[in-house]
Amino acid sequence: MPLSAKGLRRMATPLVLSIFLLLPAISEGQYGHRCEVIPKDPYIEFGSNIKIKFKKTCNKTISDSHGKIYWTINNKSIDESLYETNTSFAAVTIYNLSLPKAIVQCHSHLTQQVLGGTIIQTYWKPRNILCVTYISQQDFTCRWEHKIKPTSKITYTVYRKWEKSQDVWETDHCSSGNMSCTFNKSLPILSKLNYITVRAESTVWETISDTLELDPWDTVKIDPPKNVRVVPLPAHLKVEWERPGGTAFLDQVIHCQVKYAKHVMDTSMDTVAKTASVTSVEVESCTNHTVSVRCALDKAPWSEWSRQVTVLSSLNVSTVQLDLWRKMDAPDNTGTRTVHLMWKVGSLCKEAYVWHFT
Repeated sequence: MPLSAKGLRRMATPLVLSIFLLLPAISEGQYGHRCEVIPKDPYIEFGSNIKIKFKKTCNKTISDSHGKIYWTINNKSIDESLYETNTSFAAVTIYNLSLPKAIVQCHSHLTQQVLGGTIIQTYWKPRNILCVTYISQQDFTCRWEHKIKPTSKITYTVYRKWEKSQDVWETDHCSSGNMSCTFNKSLPILSKLNYITVRAESTVWETISDTLELDPWDTVKIDPPKNVRVVPLPAHLKVEWERPGGTAFLDQVIHCQVKYAKHVMDTSMDTVAKTASVTSVEVESCTNHTVSVRCALDKAPWSEWSRQVTVLSSLNVSTVQLDLWRKMDAPDNTGTRTVHLMWKVGSLCKEAYVWHFT
């Protein structure tokens, strides 16, 4: 029998009511609605500890589950020795959290229902700070490592502190949006220890590095050597250069490296020495060799490599393979024979040679 419009209205009312009555039951199944957990979606330092617990508003839920609950982290059960439960709260402590992201949930043993949960994300302190003093540019630059999400927007501030006189301190700072920051035209006083810290700040967390104690002498990056000269010798190369920095570091021992072919040679320049030279190990004859030099103060970073110098090595006569033979003519009317001396050699340098036979 077809229903009248009035009958349809009567049926529609309980149907609509039924739909609205079901909606709260669905939303309560989402953790964070049924049972508030604190702290909610926190950021903590990588490797630190955190306690997660219910507020008192969850007591009825805990009571309904007869006090039997269990915790999970990323869907794996947490050891019960880390639980705390009393009439006021239920909690779990997570030690040394070493995950970039962790979902922690509290479940009812009776129903397996998720009673509440939170998402923990971790961040790192800036670490491995390295600072360089660029003498020529008159700049002081610090770099560091920081494990963060590529999409994270972080503001970094580098703080530099040194003791101007006894118990009198001076400070300076620079800011950057990446893992490098430069104090422009602001060189450290080389005789004063510096103390460096890096603060990283996002919209939801802030952390600061451990303090780095820095001897400014260990940060000085000198200029590369100038006037590098290479002289070919039989089987070797002689490399000469001028002291980098001129007279600026005459009281310092300077360490240098000479690079050629597949070799790197180490040497040092004593105090007051204005030039230096080394002789290479044996090199391949008649070959172009590219040579460059770099230098550094005692514990400081290496300079850049000097301008490359390319030379052709001389012939190493001790390595020449000589095939020699002769041809004798018949005696002439005086009985004298003419002897033709002939030889064949391997590849030689493109230069003139004088041969001597005995």
